[in-house]
Amino acid sequence: MVPVRVMVVEDNPVMLTSLRSLLKRIPELSVVAAAHNGAEALPIIQEIRPQLLILDINMPQMNGWELLNELRARDCSVQVIVLTGDPKYDFEERALDKGIVAYVTKDNARLFFDTLEQVIDNLKSTS
Repeated sequence: MVPVRVMVVEDNPVMLTSLRSLLKRIPELSVVAAAHNGAEALPIIQEIRPQLLILDINMPQMNGWELLNELRARDCSVQVIVLTGDPKYDFEERALDKGIVAYVTKDNARLFFDTLEQVIDNLKSTS
């Protein structure tokens, strides 16, 4: 069984390290890259083509919204889970309009892992 290739984009170094450590423990996933902002992430995404992107919204330089816009403009088919500290409902609606898989707040670990499991299952069934 080939693991799902995942990339994490998160500006908080502690959160980034924690997420990478947690995701590496899931046998169905392979953490192939990480970036601290959208500007750093965009060329990596284009080069390595991860199947799944775990994306923060509020980041310096190119934020999550700007990265999503760039990915959609380039017809990048990566699945995106927004994992953010901002629970604003209008942000969730805006993200879903951009074609993301899910919008999860960082304080809802159970929802994040349930969503991750669903996305892994969906990606495995279509590959």
